[in-house]
Amino acid sequence: MFKKSDKTTRKSSKKFGITLISEDSSFRGDISFQGGLEVQGSVKGQLVSEEPTAKVRVLNGGSVTGQISVPNVVINGLVKGDVFASSSVKLESAAIVEGNIYYNNLEVEKGAT
Repeated sequence: MFKKSDKTTRKSSKKFGITLISEDSSFRGDISFQGGLEVQGSVKGQLVSEEPTAKVRVLNGGSVTGQISVPNVVINGLVKGDVFASSSVKLESAAIVEGNIYYNNLEVEKGAT
Protein backbone atom coordinates (compact mmCIF):
# COMPACT_ATOMS: atom_id res chain seq x y z
CA MET A 1 0.00 0.00 0.00
CA PHE A 2 2.66 2.44 0.98
CA LYS A 3 5.71 2.76 -1.18
CA LYS A 4 9.00 4.04 0.11
CA SER A 5 10.13 6.93 -2.05
CA ASP A 6 13.44 6.50 -3.83
CA LYS A 7 15.50 9.56 -3.10
CA THR A 8 18.75 8.40 -4.62
CA THR A 9 20.53 11.01 -6.64
CA ARG A 10 22.48 10.21 -9.71
CA LYS A 11 25.82 11.78 -10.24
CA SER A 12 26.07 13.30 -13.64
CA SER A 13 28.99 11.71 -15.39
CA LYS A 14 30.61 14.45 -17.39
CA LYS A 15 32.93 13.49 -20.18
CA PHE A 16 35.26 16.15 -21.34
CA GLY A 17 36.76 16.20 -24.80
CA ILE A 18 40.18 17.21 -26.02
CA THR A 19 40.99 20.79 -26.96
CA LEU A 20 43.60 21.21 -29.69
CA ILE A 21 45.86 24.15 -30.39
CA SER A 22 46.91 23.10 -33.84
CA GLU A 23 50.15 23.46 -35.71
CA ASP A 24 50.76 27.00 -37.04
CA SER A 25 48.37 28.39 -34.39
CA SER A 26 49.41 30.52 -31.44
CA PHE A 27 47.60 31.49 -28.26
CA ARG A 28 48.54 34.22 -25.81
CA GLY A 29 46.91 34.11 -22.39
CA ASP A 30 46.13 31.71 -19.57
CA ILE A 31 44.12 28.56 -20.32
CA SER A 32 41.97 26.81 -17.71
CA PHE A 33 40.47 23.56 -18.95
CA GLN A 34 38.91 20.21 -18.11
CA GLY A 35 39.60 16.99 -19.94
CA GLY A 36 42.53 17.11 -22.32
CA LEU A 37 44.56 19.81 -24.02
CA GLU A 38 46.95 19.08 -26.88
CA VAL A 39 49.42 21.73 -28.02
CA GLN A 40 50.86 21.42 -31.53
CA GLY A 41 51.24 25.18 -31.99
CA SER A 42 52.50 27.68 -29.41
CA VAL A 43 51.06 28.94 -26.15
CA LYS A 44 52.36 31.88 -24.12
CA GLY A 45 50.63 31.74 -20.76
CA GLN A 46 49.72 29.39 -17.94
CA LEU A 47 47.95 26.07 -18.46
CA VAL A 48 45.82 25.13 -15.46
CA SER A 49 43.40 22.33 -14.58
CA GLU A 50 42.34 21.02 -11.19
CA GLU A 51 40.25 18.17 -12.58
CA PRO A 52 41.98 14.95 -11.32
CA THR A 53 42.03 13.23 -14.72
CA ALA A 54 43.02 16.29 -16.77
CA LYS A 55 45.96 15.87 -19.13
CA VAL A 56 48.02 18.26 -21.21
CA ARG A 57 50.17 17.01 -24.08
CA VAL A 58 52.80 19.22 -25.66
CA LEU A 59 53.36 17.46 -28.95
CA ASN A 60 56.51 17.42 -31.09
CA GLY A 61 56.76 20.89 -32.64
CA GLY A 62 54.53 22.42 -29.97
CA SER A 63 55.73 24.91 -27.36
CA VAL A 64 54.52 26.38 -24.10
CA THR A 65 56.09 29.45 -22.51
CA GLY A 66 54.63 29.64 -19.03
CA GLN A 67 53.77 27.54 -16.02
CA ILE A 68 51.87 24.25 -16.38
CA SER A 69 49.74 23.14 -13.40
CA VAL A 70 47.89 20.01 -14.51
CA PRO A 71 47.64 16.56 -12.85
CA ASN A 72 48.95 14.65 -15.90
CA VAL A 73 51.53 16.08 -18.29
CA VAL A 74 53.12 14.55 -21.41
CA ILE A 75 55.84 16.57 -23.12
CA ASN A 76 57.36 15.87 -26.51
CA GLY A 77 57.93 19.51 -27.48
CA LEU A 78 59.38 22.62 -25.81
CA VAL A 79 58.31 23.94 -22.40
CA LYS A 80 59.85 27.12 -20.97
CA GLY A 81 58.51 27.32 -17.44
CA ASP A 82 57.85 25.25 -14.36
CA VAL A 83 55.69 22.11 -14.51
CA PHE A 84 53.52 21.12 -11.53
CA ALA A 85 51.90 17.69 -11.95
CA SER A 86 50.06 16.19 -8.98
CA SER A 87 49.90 12.80 -10.71
CA SER A 88 52.43 12.12 -13.47
CA VAL A 89 54.87 13.60 -15.94
CA LYS A 90 56.14 11.82 -19.04
CA LEU A 91 59.03 13.28 -21.00
CA GLU A 92 59.12 11.73 -24.45
CA SER A 93 62.22 11.56 -26.64
CA ALA A 94 61.94 15.04 -28.21
CA ALA A 95 61.03 16.82 -24.95
CA ILE A 96 62.93 19.94 -23.90
CA VAL A 97 62.03 21.52 -20.55
CA GLU A 98 63.63 24.76 -19.42
CA GLY A 99 62.32 24.96 -15.86
CA ASN A 100 61.66 22.93 -12.75
CA ILE A 101 59.44 19.84 -12.72
CA TYR A 102 57.39 18.98 -9.63
CA TYR A 103 55.79 15.53 -9.88
CA ASN A 104 54.46 12.45 -8.13
CA ASN A 105 55.55 10.00 -10.88
CA LEU A 106 58.09 10.71 -13.59
CA GLU A 107 58.88 8.80 -16.78
CA VAL A 108 61.75 9.94 -19.01
CA GLU A 109 62.48 8.50 -22.46
CA LYS A 110 65.96 8.45 -23.92
CA GLY A 111 66.73 11.75 -25.65
CA ALA A 112 64.61 14.01 -23.43
CA THR A 113 66.30 17.16 -22.13
